[in-house]
Amino acid sequence: MLIECQKKNGSNWKPISQKYFQKRTIPALESKFYSLSTGESIVDVRLTRKAQKWTLKEDEELQLAAKKYLIYGKINWKSIFLTGCFPKRSVEGLKSRYHSVLSEPKRGPWTKNENEQLQNLVQTYGQKWKKISHILQRSPVAIRNHYICYLAPGIKIGDWTPEEFKILAEE
Repeated sequence: MLIECQKKNGSNWKPISQKYFQKRTIPALESKFYSLSTGESIVDVRLTRKAQKWTLKEDEELQLAAKKYLIYGKINWKSIFLTGCFPKRSVEGLKSRYHSVLSEPKRGPWTKNENEQLQNLVQTYGQKWKKISHILQRSPVAIRNHYICYLAPGIKIGDWTPEEFKILAEE
């Protein structure tokens, strides 16, 4: 029945939950659907999965799926996962691969202009790295790391002083 409901409603689990499975959570429905459609439990897959190299075909399929499941500026990673097109990958793995390799963020050394722009954006938006990443065209992780390591005010970088070691020993 769950598989038929999913065929009618797609990956929109809320109406399925409300109509047929009021006492089940949406993640439980997703997990059960995956289990029924693949014969594997999500928990079993995550515990036994070993890292495997991504193939060119997987990369191409992931790029197409990301475009297909882009809704209001956000990619629905759970829906991509539940298609079953990536049986050896987790939701987190799909998202990570796309953002770190396939979405082509800018890489390389930071310019003085980018550093100034980042400092201004942090003053405007706070530490909303994802929002800032759309402006700077760099990954949110790269922006966060660069800011914390090089630009954050009051951050001390370098060797620990004897006074700092003393404070650590007291605590």
